[in-house]
Amino acid sequence: MISSPHSQQRAKKAGKLLLACTLILSALSARSETPTPDGATEQSADARFQSTYVWQTKPGFSARYSGDNSLLADREPRSYSLTATAFLGTRVWSGGELYFNPEMSLS
Repeated sequence: MISSPHSQQRAKKAGKLLLACTLILSALSARSETPTPDGATEQSADARFQSTYVWQTKPGFSARYSGDNSLLADREPRSYSLTATAFLGTRVWSGGELYFNPEMSLS
């Protein structure tokens, strides 16, 4: 979970970068259709993205016992996590395709 101010700033920068890449690649993939001889269109590039940004907190509670496999009874401050996945593909030549599938996780 992201709890320090430095980590939060890094998560915001990563989110902005992901958004910029999404917009650029979406624009490129929108222009990636080429007509075929029979009049249909053939897609020569594809870009798919998914991201999740979650914040959570836990109030304190009373516990009869605590141990290695137990939640802490103390209040835990707000924390964040950011995950993102991209699936990028392009047809390099007839019969040849190239795919790139990066993933990131900040916690």
